[in-house]
Amino acid sequence: MAVLIGSGLMVTLSIVSLKSADGIRLQGFERLSQEAAPLVAAIHAYNMEFGHPPKTLDMLQVNYPPGYTIKGGELPDFEYLPGYIAIDRYHGNPWVLMLETPTGPLRWDKFLYYPLQNYPPLGHGGWFEKVGEWAYVHE
Repeated sequence: MAVLIGSGLMVTLSIVSLKSADGIRLQGFERLSQEAAPLVAAIHAYNMEFGHPPKTLDMLQVNYPPGYTIKGGELPDFEYLPGYIAIDRYHGNPWVLMLETPTGPLRWDKFLYYPLQNYPPLGHGGWFEKVGEWAYVHE
């Protein structure tokens, strides 16, 4: 009987621990989405000015407001996909920002920004969870 109670307690603690870690992880993604807002704004501004998204992020001048700080240093290296690749693979979006966020050896989670905000419930090997204007894909 004690073994069953102990096993049940271990399973319960493991589940609570995983949910807590996911909550902390989502808070980090919320902060990252806010910190990446000037980058997203620069892509949108380029698109408005030239009628198409930039071919690379190097073509952008990202202006951070005075006093704006990025917690923990610099933004991570986002994968930027403009044009046909984004349109074909990412639900018709003209460009996509993506960050690979693996959570283990066999999980390839992603953090995505779609400018059209048309996130599906499922795709890219997992389910989408909205985080502000971004989405976290649980693989």
